[in-house]
Amino acid sequence: MEAAELSPSAQVQLFSQARVLIGQHGAGLANMVWMPPGSQVVEIKPPLDSAVDTIFEHLAAEVGHKYVAVNQDDQHSSVASQSVADALQSSTET
Repeated sequence: MEAAELSPSAQVQLFSQARVLIGQHGAGLANMVWMPPGSQVVEIKPPLDSAVDTIFEHLAAEVGHKYVAVNQDDQHSSVASQSVADALQSSTET
């Protein structure tokens, strides 16, 4: 689903009911602010400049979410679904 295709109020309503957010590094991950505290965020993360490398990790911590990253070789490379599943599982154990 592309959250950008929804109205702002529909985005807030959708994410306020979500407990898990999985997405590639980008503005869409900011929707985690609407999720209930204690939710899980999995960031699919290509190599990034140090100025932006941890922004979503810090945002997740500020709003009380569990966070884990799955690294990509570059912004267009695939990520194994098992890697995402493992990351999600590891975030439930912490």
